[in-house]
Amino acid sequence: MLFALLVWKICIWFFEVHPPVGANIAALAFLASIVTLWPLENRWPRAFWLLVLLGLTILETSVLYRDSKELETAREKETAAFSLLL
Repeated sequence: MLFALLVWKICIWFFEVHPPVGANIAALAFLASIVTLWPLENRWPRAFWLLVLLGLTILETSVLYRDSKELETAREKETAAFSLLL
């Protein structure tokens, strides 16, 4: 699982492949369902899963901010192009 998250992050950093908004939330929900159904008796696996879930939450937040910034930039370009027409 940790390997899959590492590959996910490498794809985002190096290949500039950005997952769509909500992809990290879907992964987060899937992992949360696994954690709730799988009885963990030791503290360390619970701490590991919490770190994985926190990492996905941080990734989704960064995707939301990036998407918001892209939309704002596109809106500014459209406004500038429209003002040239007038």
